[in-house]
Amino acid sequence: MNVISALFDKAFPPKLKNISKPPKAVWITQGIRISSKNVRFFNMVKNRLLLSKDARLYITKYNKTYRKIIKEAKKRENDRFLLQATNKHKAMWQVINKELGKSTTKKQDITINIGSTEIVDPEVITELFNAHFCEVPDELLNKRKFDDTKIFDYPNFYLNSSTKSLFLTPITESEVVKVTKDLKINWRLGLMIYLT
Repeated sequence: MNVISALFDKAFPPKLKNISKPPKAVWITQGIRISSKNVRFFNMVKNRLLLSKDARLYITKYNKTYRKIIKEAKKRENDRFLLQATNKHKAMWQVINKELGKSTTKKQDITINIGSTEIVDPEVITELFNAHFCEVPDELLNKRKFDDTKIFDYPNFYLNSSTKSLFLTPITESEVVKVTKDLKINWRLGLMIYLT
């Protein structure tokens, strides 16, 4: 398993990618943070201790005031965002979707040019990639004949990594079955593998 993992890491080196963090909510001020701590504290006290009627009424009023302040702060932030936007309609829908909790992930369309044809359908592209990567090992094995000795038997075996090339070593079916049997299966995901 370690050999396959090492070869996989060498053949497919990880690419560094900067992931931009979502912008912090500007409407959360220091006063709102302090009020939030107070609300949590008051709710904990309210649930754990037996309080007088006046204390419970005070906590309820404090919670209502806190919710009003949050609502007003969000309104002000949304107004500021809409006033600064160049495309008002798009900005308005972004605010609506943010308030409804809908994700605003960008859909990235993939297009592949094969000869003079341009393929846009994701299912066709997936099938093309699958067919390509299933055929490549056979083509490479047919081009280069390996002798019976395995390259892993040599202790000083070293594989140069390159981001522009793909290194495939011959793997037998029994090795694949052995590795899949060693995998930990997470039953909560509903993944069931039957090996024969």
